Amino acid sequence: MNEVQKMLKESTEILVKKKCIDLIPSMYRYIPDYYKSSDRLSQAIKDITNYIEKTKGKDRGQGYISLGRLSVRATEKDFAPHIATIVQLVNKEIQPPIR
Repeated sequence: MNEVQKMLKESTEILVKKKCIDLIPSMYRYIPDYYKSSDRLSQAIKDITNYIEKTKGKDRGQGYISLGRLSVRATEKDFAPHIATIVQLVNKEIQPPIR
């Protein structure tokens, strides 16, 4: 699990990053106890939002899909502290560009 997040941060290949982002909700689904310890869920969400903010074009979509999958798999209590950050991220995405 740490290896997935390490590859996400260190890899320069967009395909590797997308696969890592895709794996995080699946890992949460099958190994939820790992994310209940310390701030691992917070770090995973931070990694996904960083990916979205740093990626251009259609490749950001996988980040939004992963956040959605996490939101339905995590308990409300665990996910609630991250909602404001995610809403801000989505609002930035839907704002029309300044011309």
